[in-house]
Amino acid sequence: GKPVLRKSYSILQDDFFQAMRNAGYDDLERGERGSSEEHLTVTQFKAEREKERLAQLQKAAVLAQAEAEQKNKEAEAAKKKAAQAKAKLPGEKGQASLGENCQGVARSLPGLLRPQE
Repeated sequence: GKPVLRKSYSILQDDFFQAMRNAGYDDLERGERGSSEEHLTVTQFKAEREKERLAQLQKAAVLAQAEAEQKNKEAEAAKKKAAQAKAKLPGEKGQASLGENCQGVARSLPGLLRPQE
């Protein structure tokens, strides 16, 4: 920063800060005394904010990707489990299907399923 007239600027800033506080602007903060920091240009400020925003979006994208991969793993596991359960059902590999078993039982018990005359 530039040390030119630092003392007089500091006094001006102190007076301005106090005047704003007296006017009811309680949320105003006084800058750091004796600092040689310079203000950013509007373009520099916007560029910094966009870099921060980009970093946040990249972090969110990584988290979303990890979540999607986890969901895909869960879906694959569910598919395998469903395939295993389906293989155990009757009707597969030469066994009679559940429907066929029920029909066989119904045929063997005609009096129970049909009203008697």
